[in-house]
Amino acid sequence: MAERPKFIQPLLDRTFSDGKPMKLDIRVEGSPFPELKWMKDWKPIVESHRIKFVQDGPYLCSMIISNPIWRDSGIYSVIAINDAGQSTTSCTVTVEADGEYNDVQLPRKKVTIESKKLREIYEIDESEEKKASTGAPFLVKNKKTEEILIGQLKIFDDSLKRGVGIHNILDHPSFVQYRQVIAEDGQALIVYEK
Repeated sequence: MAERPKFIQPLLDRTFSDGKPMKLDIRVEGSPFPELKWMKDWKPIVESHRIKFVQDGPYLCSMIISNPIWRDSGIYSVIAINDAGQSTTSCTVTVEADGEYNDVQLPRKKVTIESKKLREIYEIDESEEKKASTGAPFLVKNKKTEEILIGQLKIFDDSLKRGVGIHNILDHPSFVQYRQVIAEDGQALIVYEK
């Protein structure tokens, strides 16, 4: 009988140094074994001389970037698909320069974690609800401005607070920028700049 894919080790937010190999690991199960699609900023990643996909054993799958640069910072996702369905896991990756930070600018705007009712500010379409519950990026609509943005639900914990702090310090066109972070009932909605 077919079993829907399940991540037994999801992606985790990570920070890497440029020039040193970057490795993202997941462990996934499902029957039949799922096909994996790796994405960066919601675009498919293609294997190249720098990027390799590796399967080690029955469950462990990795993506290795041999010589990461700051442009490799972003939101990485893996979609696991088989006959029984699909699952998604996502994380934020930051690649920091070892040495000079001449091209890093001062922050444009500091983001604070706001305690608000997120559904009073943003509308989430029914078709996006499933994505939201898996932690995958999804579309939200600002009720006031009607602007469509990308959001992601995360667990509201110390790791998220540190991540917001880091985003407030570093500012570079290659970094995915937070527009707003709303905390409600142990979860946080991160809304990203376009």
